[in-house]
Amino acid sequence: MENLRLFFATRNDLLMNIKRLETELELHYALVGQFEKKQKDHFSSLLDIKGLGTTSVKEVRLCQAYLVLPKNVNVKSQWEFVPQKGIQYSYYQDKNPKSIVVRLGGLYGNQCLLAGEIDTISEARESITLFNFFSKLLTQKFSKIKGYYVGPEAYEMLTAGKRLVTIGLKSSKEYDLSLT
Repeated sequence: MENLRLFFATRNDLLMNIKRLETELELHYALVGQFEKKQKDHFSSLLDIKGLGTTSVKEVRLCQAYLVLPKNVNVKSQWEFVPQKGIQYSYYQDKNPKSIVVRLGGLYGNQCLLAGEIDTISEARESITLFNFFSKLLTQKFSKIKGYYVGPEAYEMLTAGKRLVTIGLKSSKEYDLSLT
């Protein structure tokens, strides 16, 4: 079974499903990455994300990633000494096997929409179960086009000729999602 779901969603597409998702699943979220300080504040809702549905980066792989965990599971970090930076705290899925990872992608400017993804590298039963429920609920009422789940507003953008970017803005448009 593949544990990756690719999607395109505007802010409204996300809002449509996040409220229901978070009513059915008790979750919390943490930024993925390496930080100077230990994270104390985790998100209790995706709705708390500043700029939800938008992105300031030009490549899908650079969109902010979030660990998604059941509310009763603590987020684990690992610290390491990095020369010229000092102690850094890392938050990644390999230390959080009951988690999944979501990148929401988003609107870049008003011209194009970068893809989002939900995935897990974990083989833990809890992670697989969370992936199945989370990905199903987040992309509910989306259309499936060439392996991507496309929200209603994202679909309108696609039919209006806007770019739905699968790799990055500098990539050839031949790699964008299309109806043909």
